[in-house]
Amino acid sequence: MNQLFLKPGGRLEYVRSVFNEDTEKADDVAIDVTESAASYLLEPIIFEGEIHVRDVFLLLGASPALLEVFARQHAIAYLDEARKGNARPYTGQYDPNGTEYLELFYDWQVACECGQLDGTHRLWLRGVGYELQEDIEESSGFKYKRGARIHWSVMFSPVADLLNLPLRVNPEVSVTQSDGGYERMNQALYRFNVTRPTLAQVIQGLLWELSFGGDPEQTDEIVQDLLDARKEMDPLAGQDET
Repeated sequence: MNQLFLKPGGRLEYVRSVFNEDTEKADDVAIDVTESAASYLLEPIIFEGEIHVRDVFLLLGASPALLEVFARQHAIAYLDEARKGNARPYTGQYDPNGTEYLELFYDWQVACECGQLDGTHRLWLRGVGYELQEDIEESSGFKYKRGARIHWSVMFSPVADLLNLPLRVNPEVSVTQSDGGYERMNQALYRFNVTRPTLAQVIQGLLWELSFGGDPEQTDEIVQDLLDARKEMDPLAGQDET
């Protein structure tokens, strides 16, 4: 067995089979490879136990080489944010408008006319709400049925709001059509499971979503611009926000 595990606390462990001359059998030997995580970026990763967003940042902090690899996603700046100690507590208590966990998921698309498959290299990130205990209707009229889970965008969210949320990988892949007109676009053509993404995909998926607007300071500026624009359109909007 040769497998890579991410453990709570940001520890990375590689388990490999080593031949035991005494027993003439292969034994599984676990090695702590946290500090050399960059050497294992292309290995499939298994989450052992409940992993949280903070665990990924603990791994980044323990392996400086990772900060260089993910410099384009402002890894150093977001690690600094994660270390500020102002993370929002996570209770896990039911809230129909809350987020139970963050989900890394696949989004693959195929252009049927040329047979090109896109998106296979990347994981995306979203919030997943609690299983609804009753039907909910939005102001737009859209309804969520009891038992459903609402998917939330976490784009532009402060790191402090996400650090203590559980982080999970959704292995289900729906390959959708990206061409052929409106009726065929986003139509699921194939469904299958990819059980283990690489360590690189996990880290990149998280940091890419966080850094969509740039570094933390740039992201804050974008959020403020959006809030200002909203107030201009509706002077009463956001009066109850802090």
